Amino acid sequence: MVLHAHRPQPRSMTPAMRPAAITLFVLLVLAQVGVAVFSLWEPAFDGKIHYAETVDLGGSYWPMNVLLGGPSYAVTFVAAAVFLAVLGAGSRLALVGSVVLGVGGVVFALVITAEVLPFAWAADPDVVDPATGREVFTAFNDELDAFVPYVVGSMAAIAVGVLLAVIGATLVGGLPRWILAVAIVLLVATFAAPMGSAAATGVGLLERVMWLLIGWFGLQRVLRGA
Repeated sequence: MVLHAHRPQPRSMTPAMRPAAITLFVLLVLAQVGVAVFSLWEPAFDGKIHYAETVDLGGSYWPMNVLLGGPSYAVTFVAAAVFLAVLGAGSRLALVGSVVLGVGGVVFALVITAEVLPFAWAADPDVVDPATGREVFTAFNDELDAFVPYVVGSMAAIAVGVLLAVIGATLVGGLPRWILAVAIVLLVATFAAPMGSAAATGVGLLERVMWLLIGWFGLQRVLRGA
């Protein structure tokens, strides 16, 4: 009788990953709600931040940005990056895209939060009087171009990252091809829609659906043990 050495079978990672994946998806859902609420609450950005609109928000302007807007965007991109890495398992393209998406998303969240801090101070009558605040707004708005490379650069990284990751995940069968078509259309629309327009708001809401779809497919893959 020939004795064969027992070779332990690799254990499925599903039992360990299931609660983590469910938690991550819940966070992704909450982040989409957070971004939607923040986007509808915040005055439309048309290239400038206006004193009258900001001062009307009172003391909620900075907390809403630092506790809701920024974190919601950061969680969105990081969670989506993780799910895309799962969906694109075995694809270097998906892995690279997921990393670029996650890093670019975190930078974007940090930049848009940092951008409003000087305006939050200038709109606070406990910090400066209204006349001075208006002057500071004018001066800061004149220098907003300094943020453009960071905002546009991080947005470009997000676009490139999600496109690479979705292509990689599609090629290995992790995502249906129509998700790739949706991602491309929304990426084009994001850069084409005028800032502060109703179209931009609508595109933003559709993006929330796209991230949820990606998260849902990723969650189902983990639950199935694929």
